[in-house]
Amino acid sequence: MERKRRLARLVVTRFHDERAADEAEAHFNRVTRDRQAPTDVPDVTIEGDAVHIPALLVDGLGVASRGEARRLIAQGGVSRDGERLTELDLRAEALEGRILRAGKRRYARIVRS
Repeated sequence: MERKRRLARLVVTRFHDERAADEAEAHFNRVTRDRQAPTDVPDVTIEGDAVHIPALLVDGLGVASRGEARRLIAQGGVSRDGERLTELDLRAEALEGRILRAGKRRYARIVRS
């Protein structure tokens, strides 16, 4: 693992600079090693009082279908600020301002219109 990290740093430094290598390593550590949300999370706007989570995952996070979204929820692959979601419908207040994660690499910050 250490060799891979050094190689990645060398490649980024060669094509960019040392600062970019530091930022790339920090991003990798945050997202992959520490399993936290990245710092540059896109916003997804919700409307109304109730939110159907499978529809939100398809429209806002790029999940292929509502069936795929339901499968992700059932298998524990969807979380809100680190807490697994099990419900298919939530009130908008429960999502507003929170980070939603679907799978390993899909993140969005929920904002209300």
